[in-house]
Parts: sequence; C-alpha cells; structure tokens
Amino acid sequence: MATEAKTDPAKHLLRVALTHPECVEGEVLEPEYGRPRIRLDMNVEMPLDMKADGISRSGVRTREPVIIKLPAAFPWQSPLFYLREDFPRNFPHLMPFAATPRPCLVEGDQDEYFLQFGLVEYGIFHLVEQLAIWLRKAAVSGLIDPAQGWEPMLRRDFRDVVEIDADAARSVVNRNGGWIAWQGRFFRRGAPEAFLNTAAETWVSSKGETTPLMRKPDNPTFTSRLTDSDASLGNTVVGVVWPDKNSDGTPRISATYLPESVATLRDLRTRAAELGCGRGLESFLANVERSFAGMFLLAPIPIGIVLCVRRPIHLIGSASDIELLPYVVEIRANKNRSTLFAGGDDEPVAPAMHYQSLTVGLLQTLSGVRARPALAMLGCGSVGSKLAMHAARAGQRIAAVSDELSLRPHNMARHALGAKFVGTNKAEALAKELSGFDMTPVVHGGDLSLDLCDPDRSKQIIPRAAGAAINSTASLSVREALVSAVTPRLRARLFEAALFGRGRGAFLLADGAGHNPNHCDLIAELYATLDDERAAKLLFDPAGGLTEIQIGQRGRRCA
Repeated sequence: MATEAKTDPAKHLLRVALTHPECVEGEVLEPEYGRPRIRLDMNVEMPLDMKADGISRSGVRTREPVIIKLPAAFPWQSPLFYLREDFPRNFPHLMPFAATPRPCLVEGDQDEYFLQFGLVEYGIFHLVEQLAIWLRKAAVSGLIDPAQGWEPMLRRDFRDVVEIDADAARSVVNRNGGWIAWQGRFFRRGAPEAFLNTAAETWVSSKGETTPLMRKPDNPTFTSRLTDSDASLGNTVVGVVWPDKNSDGTPRISATYLPESVATLRDLRTRAAELGCGRGLESFLANVERSFAGMFLLAPIPIGIVLCVRRPIHLIGSASDIELLPYVVEIRANKNRSTLFAGGDDEPVAPAMHYQSLTVGLLQTLSGVRARPALAMLGCGSVGSKLAMHAARAGQRIAAVSDELSLRPHNMARHALGAKFVGTNKAEALAKELSGFDMTPVVHGGDLSLDLCDPDRSKQIIPRAAGAAINSTASLSVREALVSAVTPRLRARLFEAALFGRGRGAFLLADGAGHNPNHCDLIAELYATLDDERAAKLLFDPAGGLTEIQIGQRGRRCA
C-alpha cells in the first residue's frame, strides 16, 4: 500500500475512496496538464419521493459524479474536488469563481484538515466523508441551518479587501432604500495600467465618516500618491448601498442564495438589481461621475462598494439579518473620457473580503472580555506601557497618560514601544501608539509628585472619564502625592503596580471602598507582613529592589 501510494497516488486514492460506503464506483482518468485525476460516483441519500425521480428538488442527483484532481504537492496538499459542470450554483459552501463547481468541504483550511489525521489514507477517507455529507445536505437544501443562521456568501481567498465597521454599515440601512458615501483610504498594488482581477489588488478602508461627493481643487476626497513603481495609496470613498422597499411597503428580503460570480460592472449592476439595490447603486455611481465633472486625475482610484442585503434569518455569528457584500471598482478620470469607468460595463469589478475595522467592540470580542471603565496611566515606563497596551488590545479605553521622562535606548529592553520613539517623551509616545487604536488620551508630561497636588492639573492626570487609575512609577513621592490628592469626589479606583528585584518580583495594590485603605496603608502592611524570604530579599535589596537602573556615563544622582 505504501509503495502504491508513492508510485501511483491516483490508484491509491481511488482504492481508499472506494472503502467509503457512499462511494459506489470510480476510475482513474487521463491526466490533465500532467496531474492525476480520478472520478468517483457518489451515492446521495435523499427522501424516497426524490429518490424515485432520481433527482432532488434542489437539483442534486441520486448518483453524482465527482472529479478529484491531485495537486503537484500531494500528499502535502489535499486533493481538489469538482462537481459536474451543470451542478446547481445556488448553494452556500461553493468556492467562488470556479469554472467548474467546487464544494467547500470543511470550515477553515482544507489542507490542514487533510494533514491532521497523520496518515494519508485517513485524510482521504475523511474528505470523502465530508463530500458525502455535503451532497446529502445539498439534496435537501440543508446547507443552511436556520437554527445556526444564514450562511454568508463565501468570499474566501479573494485578493481585494474592504475594511469597514459592519455595525456602522448596518446602522444606516432603512426600509426606504438608498446609499451613503464614506471617506476612505486605499492601498493599491499594481502598475497604473494594471486592472483588477488580474494584475492589481487593493485594500480600501473607511472609518464610517460621511462625505459629500464634490470635486473641487481644494477637496481631497480623491487623491493618489505613488509609494513605489507598482504601489500607490490615497483617499477615496466607500459607497454603502441598501435595498428599496417592496411595492407594498414591506422591507425587501433576499432569500435566495447566490454564489459570488461578479467580475464586471455589468455583473455588479445585475446583482444589485437582483437584491433590490439597483437604484441606490446607480445613484451612487452617477454622483461619483458628477463629482469629477471637468476634473482629471491620471492615476486609477479604487472605490469600495458595499451592498447591504436583508436575509430571512440572522447571519451565523451575528444578531443582524443584513449581509454585507463588498466590491472594489476603479475609476480613471482621463482626459477625453466618456465615463470614469474606462471599460464601460466590462470594467473589472473585484469581489472583496470584508475585514472588520479596528473597534473597541472587535477587540473586546476577540479578547473575550467585557466592557471595562477607562484607565488613567500614571507612569508610561516598561510596566505602564505594557499595562496600557494590553488594556487597549482588550478594548479598554485609555483616558490619560502621564510621564515626564523621555524614552532612552536602554528602555527598549523592556518597554512596549519601539525604537522609533527613542528621545521622545514617554507619555506622548504612548499616546501616539494608542492613536492607532482610535484612542486620544490626555497627555500630561509634568512632575506627577507636584502636579497631583494642583487640583486643576490633577483633573488632567485622572480625568472624570477614567474609572480607574494605575500608578506604575514605583515612586514613593508619587504614591504619597496620589494619596494626598484623593478626595471623596474622586470616583476612580486606584491601583499601584510595580516590578522589583530586576523583574523577578511584583506587587499590585488596590485601594478599598472610598479609598480606604489607601496605598500608603497597603504598602506599610506589605512591608510589615511579608514573610517570604526570597520576596523580601528581592524587594529590600538596595541593588535590585525598586531602584532605578543606571545606564550611561551620567554620574550618580545627588540629593
């Protein structure tokens, strides 16, 4: 068996596949482009009334031929399964753009699924099992389970991306139908003369800020700048389009599954009309055309288009019944043009993957944490920067950052920020990094031990929006000043975090209700009751406790 697998993998695969009870017959076919092919005849279980007709109401036959093609890297890559060319296309879990229908047999990477079983024979058998299950469900239109929700249109492995907040897009949808234009940014890979779906690919993103479609010399709605010989970036728009209501006033619901097959502007217009979005799409495109009246721009500009489609049930993994179908099309504002779309109705349109924008909600979901109050960070060193960045990545807002010191080269050994910030103020540098998470904390760069005693400055250090404040300075004077600055009106919970013994020990203090006990009380209790010999040695050792690490020829600090 092992020898056969190496010398004739097609025969070996057929032998293994025929051990599956639903695989009734098969043969090795002539190779295609030098690669082995196998035909399997799969028995498809279905209700008796359909079986008597030899075909299900969904168009699946009781005996389905399936072609298996072996990739060049087999068995390190999984076999590819193809259905007959006239197999119905209105099923979920069909690979998009395949000239011959290809079923999507597993969730995730099929190669990983195939390889996880260790033995090639097991991998083959389990893929054939997945194929049998797929055909069985397709026969009874069961590839969408209403209990789970609507299966979004398969958009896996597309090269182009539209990045927007799905909730923001769904929130603009109303029953009357229409469109809205959002400010956007794009990155384009490919020469200016390259086209989508062939040699150009794009990433279009938007934060959901509405923009009027006007084109004036001082209006930066559309721009393009070369960053390389075959790469550019600039400003663009994303058009969000939703369906008109039915003639009786009810919302338009699209209950028929349509696999992704849009490749041209004509296809997009047809698909939009099928989904009730035709009027909105035409209006959006016409406004884009008018915004360029009398204007010229030599570089191609990709624009995003998102069709919002109502489904009969909620989407899998979502409480919403609105599915987003994103696309990218390019405009070329050349001289002597008749339209922005150089190819007319044949202008390439790239179906795109949707990536969720970086939002607090996304970070909380992926981190598995609930919403938590905003933080004020007192100290932005190695401890404070890490605490702030971990909190931000979990979707927790950072309301304020405070530190008077600058980042120095030796800080890079333990700091959360990169070397590009060396020489800049720690608080300002941390705030710049947090801006990438759409956070704009208040920045305080003064002496905390002094400014906490000033009522006005202390409101900057711990603003009202902060539900908690963390002192990570490891400074006795800052601790004393913070405790002294506390008033009954300060609602923020206070914490102190510190590393000692050169990072081999740590403590976290959390004050009590009404700030009683406070941090001075807690640190005194820690010192008085610490009975762990190793921890005590690390904490009280003058060479490695909470002392500052001296780096560089600066001399000793004098009182």
